[in-house]
Amino acid sequence: MRKKITYGLLTILFIGGLYLGLRFEFGLFTPLNFWTARNDIENGKIQIVVIGEILPTDKQRQSLAKANGFNFYYFGDNISTDIINGAKYYNKAMVDYFEKKYGSGWWTKFQTQLDSIDKPNTMRIINKNGTLY
Repeated sequence: MRKKITYGLLTILFIGGLYLGLRFEFGLFTPLNFWTARNDIENGKIQIVVIGEILPTDKQRQSLAKANGFNFYYFGDNISTDIINGAKYYNKAMVDYFEKKYGSGWWTKFQTQLDSIDKPNTMRIINKNGTLY
């Protein structure tokens, strides 16, 4: 009888630990995770999840994303750790899809374009040699 209780408790602890690990570390039971990304790719719903507050440049960022065949999905900033981790794996699956489709280094190039949108307009300086800074 004592062995049954011990094995039962160990089983409960194992299953509970497995559930908590998969939920909070991998975001597995959230609406955005690795498997939902794969499903979205198969259904043609290509998007990158953006977590945080909306920026003034988000309209321009969305236009750039649409020109590249996908959308940004803005999730907000009042979220839990499991959603953040799930979105991380969701985005990784999407970026892997883009890298496969457009070639290695495409995501880095795209992020450079995003950085140019996000940088505030700065004053340009021309030195005496005519070089633009």
